[in-house]
Amino acid sequence: IAVHPEADYVKLKVENEFWILAEKRVEKVMELVGKAYEVVEKFKGKELEEIEYEAVLDVPVQKELKNARKVILSIPVLKSKSYKHGVLEKLKELKEEFEEFVNVEEGTGLVHVAPGHGPEDFFVGQHYNLPVLSEVDDEGKFTERAGKLKGLYVKDADRLIIEELKKKNLLAYASYVVHSYPLCWRCKNPLIFRLTKQWFLSIEPIKEQMLKGNEKVRWLPPFGKDRFRNWLKDAVDWCISRQRYWGIPLPIWICEKCGKVEVIGSLKELKAKALESLPEKLDLHKHEVDKIHLKCSKCNSKMKRVKDVLDVWFDSGIAPWASLGYPFKHKEVFERLWPVDLIDESQDQIRGWFYSLMFCGVATFGEVPYKRVAMNGWVLDEKGEKMSKSLGNVVWAQEALEKLGADALRMYYCWEVAPWETQKFSFKTAQEIVRALNIFWNSFNFYLTYAKDFEFTLSNLELEDRWILSRLNSLIKKVTLHLENFEFNKAGRALVEFVTNELSRVYIKKIRDRVWVFSDSKTKSQALTVLFEVFYQLAKLFAPITPFLSEEIYQKLKKFKRLKTSVFEERWPEAKEEFIDLELESQFEKVLKVVEIGYAARQKTGLKLRWPVKEVLVECDAETQKAIQKLKPILKFFLNCKRIGFGKGDETYEVAEEKGIRVWVKKVLDAELKEEAFLREFIRNVQECRKKFGFRVEERIRLQVNAPTSLTKILEKNESLISREVGSGILEFGKSELKNQGKFEFEGQPIEFSFEKL
Repeated sequence: IAVHPEADYVKLKVENEFWILAEKRVEKVMELVGKAYEVVEKFKGKELEEIEYEAVLDVPVQKELKNARKVILSIPVLKSKSYKHGVLEKLKELKEEFEEFVNVEEGTGLVHVAPGHGPEDFFVGQHYNLPVLSEVDDEGKFTERAGKLKGLYVKDADRLIIEELKKKNLLAYASYVVHSYPLCWRCKNPLIFRLTKQWFLSIEPIKEQMLKGNEKVRWLPPFGKDRFRNWLKDAVDWCISRQRYWGIPLPIWICEKCGKVEVIGSLKELKAKALESLPEKLDLHKHEVDKIHLKCSKCNSKMKRVKDVLDVWFDSGIAPWASLGYPFKHKEVFERLWPVDLIDESQDQIRGWFYSLMFCGVATFGEVPYKRVAMNGWVLDEKGEKMSKSLGNVVWAQEALEKLGADALRMYYCWEVAPWETQKFSFKTAQEIVRALNIFWNSFNFYLTYAKDFEFTLSNLELEDRWILSRLNSLIKKVTLHLENFEFNKAGRALVEFVTNELSRVYIKKIRDRVWVFSDSKTKSQALTVLFEVFYQLAKLFAPITPFLSEEIYQKLKKFKRLKTSVFEERWPEAKEEFIDLELESQFEKVLKVVEIGYAARQKTGLKLRWPVKEVLVECDAETQKAIQKLKPILKFFLNCKRIGFGKGDETYEVAEEKGIRVWVKKVLDAELKEEAFLREFIRNVQECRKKFGFRVEERIRLQVNAPTSLTKILEKNESLISREVGSGILEFGKSELKNQGKFEFEGQPIEFSFEKL
């Protein structure tokens, strides 16, 4: 029995008996027992050390015990260094735990120590040289040395033991206590701590070498190195034997007579030393190997194999060479691949696969078996709970693939959280990735639609061309760095943000008029060349994460230029420094922030973004003002305004502010601006109807319009603009009688139009 040496204990007189328990527990315990008591004596727990007591159960094994039934202290004095299998190290590691091994805040303040049934009890027992008693067989039943309890499952014996204690008047109180308890992960039955004889691999000869080797490994993320170092420091000898049926039979034979041990290292050696004649093709599973006997080289007696199999982590630890059949086969292949470049598994493998690989690699070859280790987190359900069939919260891979698609699912895991962090899987969140990839695909379709009859050229580029090429090559550098550092989430997010924001919402929006089928822009070829370069590089950057989408884009790019058979035959893209202009990128970032604030101000005006405004005024710092001056055409385009100025507006303006920047938008439209607004509305409605009725962008149409006189005059005045924008070869007014019809209103006035293919 263990007591806390510094806690206060008391001796109580209870009827005709004396009881000893922790002072803090007296009131609670005696309240449960329901008996009167008197405190006779008070003392520290350490004064109870070495006091002997009698056994409460009359079983045969108790009569054989010596130096066992005595009081010990819960804080061991670490003076002996004769512990085996890391006991001394374990005692040091758990010293703080042993200070609470006896907790005077619960129970009686005295704890029974069972060295044969629990690791902490075993280590304490080792320190005090207590006998190790474990009269439970491998079925969880008591052995014959347990007397009348023989053959009983230990949990079933509880009731009989309680009854016997009652008969002997040795039971003060019995009840049920709810507490955490280890269960079998398969069948959920309770586990029993039980002492057995096992085989160990000693760690001491290689521990220092493993610690030094770990410092050379690149851990992704870096904190993995610290965790693994701590695990190695505290690691004890490896128990490699298991009492199971399936597994690698432990290749150890023991002489029945003299006890000589022989370890067999190969099939060839086994055949040479076997007593029996063995077949050429030998089944090495347990049920066959157990039939093989060896002849003892010491006393010529029969040797039998031990019944154990190897720990499955030993299988995984030798996988790098066992999978190749080395050293008997594929020697050159192994030497070329060893040590491996990268291993990748979940964080719990620090004490599992990462460790078994390290142990086996260093023990066998004297070197670390891997150069890099990448750690993954776990996937939980949407509420953060572990997925389980019994809980009904499992998301099956097939279901996710059908709902999201393989590429979207892959990107989801390279976008939301770092690979080593726990991730809550949510279909709702994953749909954001589906939308982003749709934007990517639609952007590419935009290119396919307008990439006709152009020459490849990157000379005489516009501001937006230079900017997107700079951003693209900065993206290449960023994504490459993130992937090399196992920061898949940062790489994926950078790719998604580039496609959805910079490519789709900025660049493509800005060049739409330049690449329009009927456009006469002098830099149309430049814009289409830039788009080719963007999609060509993006196909390669996206390929590791979204292979199917990347390959589809790559194959369609072959229409414009001769490329390799597959995107996966391409080399990883390298940034072209001549295209990177960090100052331009910074200035664009500032101007796009002004655009964002300007949109908020425009929203207050109630004017549609398609409608032009007369003036926008900006109040900002000097650097932002400098950026606006350089990129004024960009700002005017996105805010759809005629003039950009600096300063403060009056009551005819609406204002929005963020981070010290104010943007004022003129909210009054004059007659000229209203005309332009109407033209924009008319063109947009016709273009949408063309799309609705399945017209291709290059097809010209005959267009009829029926509108109020004032609006008709505006359309007549801008006939050439309308023809260029909507592809109308013939424009007729005063009627709308053709097959494909549309209509809309502008400031309450109805406009009808119809068209057909020319």
